[in-house]
Amino acid sequence: MKKHRPMSIWVDLYETKLTGRVIRQLIDMLSNIAYQTTKLGVVGCSLRDRWKIKRLIRKTEALSSLPVKYFDDPEIAKTWLVSEFE
Repeated sequence: MKKHRPMSIWVDLYETKLTGRVIRQLIDMLSNIAYQTTKLGVVGCSLRDRWKIKRLIRKTEALSSLPVKYFDDPEIAKTWLVSEFE
């Protein structure tokens, strides 16, 4: 069986209308790959959407211990994702 290499995930949400359904689908998708995810960077969402995403991540066992950061600048997000630090 092939082992998957751990990876950092970048989700770009600029100009995305985040309804409750879209956020739940995002969390479900991330839950499915959480076992091979080391970091999650979320770029381009409003403070209100950040709060909604954080709340659902905390309630999702597979994601609750995953380091997650929110960014306005994609370049800063990329730097954080490739760094060795949380």
